Formats: sequence, C-alpha cells, structure tokens
Amino acid sequence: MKHLKYKGYLGTVEPDFENNVLYGKLAFIRDLVTYEASTLAELDRSLKHLLICIYSLVWRMERNLIPV
Repeated sequence: MKHLKYKGYLGTVEPDFENNVLYGKLAFIRDLVTYEASTLAELDRSLKHLLICIYSLVWRMERNLIPV
C-alpha cells in the first residue's frame, strides 16, 4: 500500500525509523496537512479523524457558526 484513501483523498505513508513512528500527509492538495501514529491501523484512523475534523470545520465556517 502506497497511500491511504478516505472520501476521495489520498494520504501518504512514511516510516520514521529514528523515532519509531509512521507519518503521512494529504497528497495532491496545496496546504501541508500531516498526521502520525505508531501503527498502520492507527495512521489510517488518524487520517480519517483529521478529514472528519476538516469537514466539520468547513461546514461550520460555511454556516457562519464560527468566525473566519
């Protein structure tokens, strides 16, 4: 597996052997959005949680529920 996938987004999977963690970033977007975890399953959950939070934030901003 080279990428994690969720709701049409791709996220990279990179090992950091020095710190014994996995990390990744959302691929093919303009901003730098990263996530990390200890296992591949946790990294997948981390990516999903990150995107759910982003969707929620954008939804609230579009409805003027939080200031921009």
